[in-house]
Amino acid sequence: MWVADCLLTTPLPPFDERCILPQMTDWVGTPPRKLDELQAFDAMRHFLEAYWARGSKKSEDLAALLDDLSREMWVNGMPSDPAQWEDFRAAVSKTFDTST
Repeated sequence: MWVADCLLTTPLPPFDERCILPQMTDWVGTPPRKLDELQAFDAMRHFLEAYWARGSKKSEDLAALLDDLSREMWVNGMPSDPAQWEDFRAAVSKTFDTST
């Protein structure tokens, strides 16, 4: 059963067992790769920067966030705003807590 069929035919709740989304092992295309926290942080920044560029670089809030996330300011490679690293690590912890 396709997810679209489930959305049209299955009342919420209860869920039809046939409408449960596939597991990540059923990922279509290239399977997700594993990253350490620092690689994931850099990937997040690259993703946000590409999103900002597609929007013609009009969002001042996103531009400010990208500046805060930049790891080019300090010799040790920390983000320009070190609090952003702690916020990111809290988000990683939350992701691990909810995925177990």
